[in-house]
Amino acid sequence: MKKIIFFAMIFLSIGATAQQSIELKVKSKYIHLPVTYNGDDETRLELVVNNKIERAFDIWLADGEPDFWVFLDVSEYKQRKVSIRTQYGDDRKGLSLIYQSDDRNYLKNAYKEKHRPQLHFSSIRGWNNDPNGLIYYDGEYHLFYQHNPYGWAWGNMHWGHAISTDLLHWEQLPEALYPDEIGVAYSGSTVIDYDNTSGFKTGNEHVMVAIYTTTWFPNRDQEKAGRKALETQSLAYSNDKGRTWTKYEDNPVIGDSDGGYILGGHTRSPSYGVVNWDYLLLKVDSDGNEEWHSTFGQPRGYDARYIHDEAYGVRATSDGGFVIAGGSGDEHSYSESGHPKGASDIWKAYIVKVNSQGETIWEEVYGSPNLNNAGEYLGLTSDGGYVIGTDSDSAGKNEFAPNNFGFLKLGPDPE
Repeated sequence: MKKIIFFAMIFLSIGATAQQSIELKVKSKYIHLPVTYNGDDETRLELVVNNKIERAFDIWLADGEPDFWVFLDVSEYKQRKVSIRTQYGDDRKGLSLIYQSDDRNYLKNAYKEKHRPQLHFSSIRGWNNDPNGLIYYDGEYHLFYQHNPYGWAWGNMHWGHAISTDLLHWEQLPEALYPDEIGVAYSGSTVIDYDNTSGFKTGNEHVMVAIYTTTWFPNRDQEKAGRKALETQSLAYSNDKGRTWTKYEDNPVIGDSDGGYILGGHTRSPSYGVVNWDYLLLKVDSDGNEEWHSTFGQPRGYDARYIHDEAYGVRATSDGGFVIAGGSGDEHSYSESGHPKGASDIWKAYIVKVNSQGETIWEEVYGSPNLNNAGEYLGLTSDGGYVIGTDSDSAGKNEFAPNNFGFLKLGPDPE
């Protein structure tokens, strides 16, 4: 087999033509890719199935005889047509050298290499670094680690995976986590969710849950425009002792993967259709273009012409939405009464929770009827609730609360 592959490579090298893509029907477990030590030959390849990009990775693709080979496990696409193309339209002869086979004969002596560690684990091919998600379950030690399967240098962060029963002898398993449209899989941790608090369990095994940093890097055009990397946090889970993994469908769970910004404040601009000062929540993309905005105000139903709703804090929440906090009250020589939380000239903490598109989920005012409690700060708490710093300046209104500062703690589902 070795000779056959050798002569095939010579033939293809001589007859190879530069091209931007190849198509093939997957008949084997692996697609094999030629790699060079020359970083000038770097390109980005995409594996496309049914017009969907399933894999994307940087590789120092050899256009002639390779320095070594790497492999891509395509067993899940067996008998399907796939294409491998350069993301930036580069013409590369190396695409003609790609072949598929169930064998990886070029790896048979991998662990006999002169400088190959024999006591410590090393991946059979590629670059490996930080250990992640170290965990023990049902007689097996699990080692996840930062892995570039397609070269000897840093990049293409996957979660490699190996298991051991004695921490000395290791079995390398297929990649646990691949890069996706959110980003590459950086460092993280794993836990065994014995009580299924995540709700991910589907079988008899306890579910294994990974939380990891997803880091998105811009492409060449976005780099030229000054676009920077964006880091978010994502979840994945396994119901078969870590052999296969499913990414949470609502990733990322922390952070906004589109690179945009959420702005919170208050406005009296007629262009937003408000009568007086109202809360303004504004979503813009990474270039500062407005995607949507929402306004909120007059939570106690008093005359909008005299009420100030002033927002002083906004936070993104784990469900993809946002919460905005501030105060609602009257700063004019005017007062209405009738609301159980106090007259219009008694300021109240005003909290609004919205979904990812700025649509109201709930809103509420907080504070006793005779004390000022305007919200001035908003924070998220570990139990899924909120803490609001309040300006309780009640001089002249209540002798027990003159000019003080307080805190309001809300649970995860305030009524």
